[in-house]
Amino acid sequence: MAAKAAGIPFCLSTVSLCSLAEVARAAGNAHLWFQLYVIRDRGFMRDLLATAKALGVQTLVFTVDMPVPGARYRDAHSGMSGPRAPLRRLLQALTHPAWAWDVGLRAARIVWGISSPCSGGPAD
Repeated sequence: MAAKAAGIPFCLSTVSLCSLAEVARAAGNAHLWFQLYVIRDRGFMRDLLATAKALGVQTLVFTVDMPVPGARYRDAHSGMSGPRAPLRRLLQALTHPAWAWDVGLRAARIVWGISSPCSGGPAD
């Protein structure tokens, strides 16, 4: 882990693809921080905090800005967001059938390592 090699803390996000246990094992004795998104499921958050504590996480970073989505200027400029975005994505898939087949239909589903119990498992 690069943070461990550099002697600096590493902050793992709630929406990480890797589980907290996996990163804690890789971090070894490095200082591991955990970023917690405040969500509605308080039971999930309580269990997650207990897991973090059991794994030796000593620093907790709270993120509370989720109700306001970020401005995605690049997506707006490229046409990937906005009212015509679904049509643009469809056209891109139709004009690149090999890519659409490989990525859209054959690719493995993403499993969110930390928030999968809350999100229902694999990302759609």
